[in-house]
Amino acid sequence: MGEWLKLPCTDSQLQALLDRIGIGAEYEEYFITDYENEFNIRIGEYESFTELNKIAQSINSLNNYEKKLLKAIIELENSDTSNILPILEKKTSISCSTIFQPILT
Repeated sequence: MGEWLKLPCTDSQLQALLDRIGIGAEYEEYFITDYENEFNIRIGEYESFTELNKIAQSINSLNNYEKKLLKAIIELENSDTSNILPILEKKTSISCSTIFQPILT
């Protein structure tokens, strides 16, 4: 059984989804079979919902300019979730120099 979860979400929304699909009652684990995101971030099938939710919350806090810069960084680095959160945690250092540094060196 599967179901879509829009991120970011609250803890209660996540728990309700896990209850509906039987995690904890019938099944011990979940996996992600399909996803959509406007940033083309690669997501593995066993990613942590907590980690994905942090990423979604961080992206939602960005202004339009920062989102454009993040998209460019992701495109240049072919990013997955393992390297997106560190970038978002240092969002004050996201700038044109961050994007073009790999090209200039």
